[in-house]
Amino acid sequence: MERKGKQPRASGHSLGRGAIGLQDENVEKVRNAPRPKTKKEIRASLGLVGFYKEFVPNFAVVSVPLSDLVRKGQPNIVNWGDIQERAYNSLKVAVTSKPVLQLPDVNKRFVLRTDASDRGLGAALMQ
Repeated sequence: MERKGKQPRASGHSLGRGAIGLQDENVEKVRNAPRPKTKKEIRASLGLVGFYKEFVPNFAVVSVPLSDLVRKGQPNIVNWGDIQERAYNSLKVAVTSKPVLQLPDVNKRFVLRTDASDRGLGAALMQ
């Protein structure tokens, strides 16, 4: 863990006051990333955004249109459409809005939310 001012940092995250967030320089990398044009570039984009998937609601479902483009048998130069554009922009907005995860308050009630479809599943422990 390294320090910048009073904000501790660890593995691409900023830590402090019972919360974990994204480091500004990584948010800028996502914000300034050009739209991917090849399978390799899509994999790199998904890797960058996927590093923060715990901050992105429904990451697995939202990223499906992009993941489908890198499957075996798909062309190396991808066929980008409206669905892929929406997915790409949704992921970028989710990360660049600088979300923060808060530590739970053990004195408050917890709620477990689950969701599933034939494209993905998810669960969230919430307060």
